[in-house]
Amino acid sequence: MHFLKDLTSINKLNLQQTAITIGNFDGMHPGHQAIFTKLKTYAKTHNMPVVVILFEPQPKEFFTSDEAIRILPLRDKLLFLKNFGVDIVVCLRFDNKFAAITAESFIQKILIESLKVKYLLVGDNFRFGHKQQGDTKLLQQYAARYNFETENIPIKNHGLQRVSSTWLRELLRAGDFVMLDRVLCRKYALTGKVGYGERLGSKLGFPTININLRKPLLMRGVYAVRVFGIANKSLPAVANIGYRPTVCGKKFLLEVHVLNFSDNCYGKCVQIEFIKKIRREKKFNGIDELKQQITRDIVVATEFFELNKNILSS
Repeated sequence: MHFLKDLTSINKLNLQQTAITIGNFDGMHPGHQAIFTKLKTYAKTHNMPVVVILFEPQPKEFFTSDEAIRILPLRDKLLFLKNFGVDIVVCLRFDNKFAAITAESFIQKILIESLKVKYLLVGDNFRFGHKQQGDTKLLQQYAARYNFETENIPIKNHGLQRVSSTWLRELLRAGDFVMLDRVLCRKYALTGKVGYGERLGSKLGFPTININLRKPLLMRGVYAVRVFGIANKSLPAVANIGYRPTVCGKKFLLEVHVLNFSDNCYGKCVQIEFIKKIRREKKFNGIDELKQQITRDIVVATEFFELNKNILSS
């Protein structure tokens, strides 16, 4: 899979015609997957590459910079797209300059001239361009004029509820992983490489594997999780995700204390699967109070896994 951070290097790929979709695809829910499946089928039938256009930061993040709303890190999106068989990901930087691009210019300069669009598939509520002035009707006008096809795909429902990233965020805030997993049709998980931290957990008596998430996620708090990638089976653990306010942390981190485990995991690629929310992120009155709470969190997680042993074997 080719990963391009701008359009300047697209000419090296010598594209003739492409099948394209555009979006944030935050959460990679079944609605997104339906788009990728249909796009891939079309591309294979017509012998052209599948191109996905993403934005970093996500437009909603750019316009609400004081609030973390991200469901998945970019690396998890890219892993998902690679596994789905996407050929090219174009990740465009969303800033004030990009936000000022008109819908007509986006179609002409990016889709037609740079990416050689032949087929464009988007969701039925797709909007784009300066102040979201572009819509599927405008795309159809340009498609007729410049000889490419465009389709919009209906949003999927789960029961009577429309599946959307907005709904996923509500479920994450509530810590409702049972419903979240049903909607996603998979377990909610984050991946990453174990890196070196400040060893604060070890100093407190609770060693952790640390994953730098680069950008803040919507989730904050302490969770019972399963860890994959450090043993030949999944292991029970307690995860803290957030800024660690008690020690005035500046980085947004995912720290995972694996229960009854002490092996060296640095450099390993792991997957953290979220099972149950234990509590929200909180600032404590000093290290001693923090240690006491971590001990209680571990007890809660241990009891949960003891009562739900089938989770670790599933």
